Amino acid sequence: MNYVSVFVFFVTLIFVFVFGQELEEEKDVDELLRKFNDDHVSNMKDEYSRIVLEGKQDELIVKIGFLAMYFRIFRKLVPVSYDDIGIEYVYQENSENFDVGVAENCTESLETCVDKIFSEINQTQSWISTDNMILDQTRLKNAINNQRLKMEVSVSQMLCYLTNSKIAAFSHLPYCNYKLNMGLTFFGKSFLEQNFIDEFAGGPFECAIESFCPDPCCKNLPDAVRISKKMQKKCARNNCKNPETCLMKAEENSYLYNLRLNKFNITCGCTVPGQVYRSDIGECVNHNQCAIKNVCREPFKECMNVASGYKCVCQLGYKMVENKCVAISLQGGLTEFHGFSYSEPLTGEASESKGLFNVTNFSENVYNQSRVFIYLIKFGIQVVLSFFMLASTAPQISKQKTNQSGHKLVQAIGGDQKGWAILQG
Repeated sequence: MNYVSVFVFFVTLIFVFVFGQELEEEKDVDELLRKFNDDHVSNMKDEYSRIVLEGKQDELIVKIGFLAMYFRIFRKLVPVSYDDIGIEYVYQENSENFDVGVAENCTESLETCVDKIFSEINQTQSWISTDNMILDQTRLKNAINNQRLKMEVSVSQMLCYLTNSKIAAFSHLPYCNYKLNMGLTFFGKSFLEQNFIDEFAGGPFECAIESFCPDPCCKNLPDAVRISKKMQKKCARNNCKNPETCLMKAEENSYLYNLRLNKFNITCGCTVPGQVYRSDIGECVNHNQCAIKNVCREPFKECMNVASGYKCVCQLGYKMVENKCVAISLQGGLTEFHGFSYSEPLTGEASESKGLFNVTNFSENVYNQSRVFIYLIKFGIQVVLSFFMLASTAPQISKQKTNQSGHKLVQAIGGDQKGWAILQG
């Protein structure tokens, strides 16, 4: 029993030691990868500017072109598991840790990074710099293997990071037309020993993105393939209603630490002008572009949100003249006023719409209505005063009595008569 306990103790101790070393190594790699940030990118861009001034950019760009040519094939054909090949759409799940050597070389400088990577790849894949090579399906499968999968995947991720960071050396690359054809045959050539570059294909960074970066949108796949059981997991990040509008913007995916973990920033395009995609609800919504700063900032202008975007209109009391808002003068000449939307004058029949009114007629109507109103007030005051005047001059009967002759006498208080009078009638 004691021997068993001792054995278990030593096995546990070895396990903790080995596992602890792996955790420590992973922690060190994470800290190393976090150095690839905005400051690192800025240093790389400054270095390339110096390389251009020294006239050394051609040699550097040729090497990047060879690497791009290789990784266009590698990303399609490398076996990543017993039943799966390629890292064309996402990096394999549960991938090994990032290659420390690649990270350390690329923290030094851009030249060191590219030179060391090219040297590593060219040692085992010398065909990438061989003139007029032809690789058929058999030779390609033998050439592309997973013996150095950790290093080569790390290189692909590093070069994708430099591409998305817009390092100018990756903008236009040679040999971009050399790709696999439908029969898995590769035709290529090399100008490594010559001082010129050919085959600049595509727009800025287009070739480098295709060569080094995954495509989690799976945009080039037919719908039937995209939703197949084999591809469904790889393409799951494309949840756009219209899959063809899926976008992975380079500038939003330039953080190496996230790239290697398949943490991509993906958005969906909108087919309706003036709309933007909201990832939290998965819908395209109207975008209030008036919330953008420095829109309609000219004096007396205001921004109006419309379905197609925004329009700059003049504030109330101003009109648009030669793209400037000037104060409206109600004296001399102005007969039509559109109010808030004066920057879009109405013409023809539209000028008679109820959104438009005539300033002159409006002023006359207000004046005439004011005169009638004042007259009614005066008439009312006169009626009230007349009533009080009549009330104050009319006599009021205060007392009544009968005299000896049988006549009724009344005594009035107020008015012009005083004393007793015979009540007639």
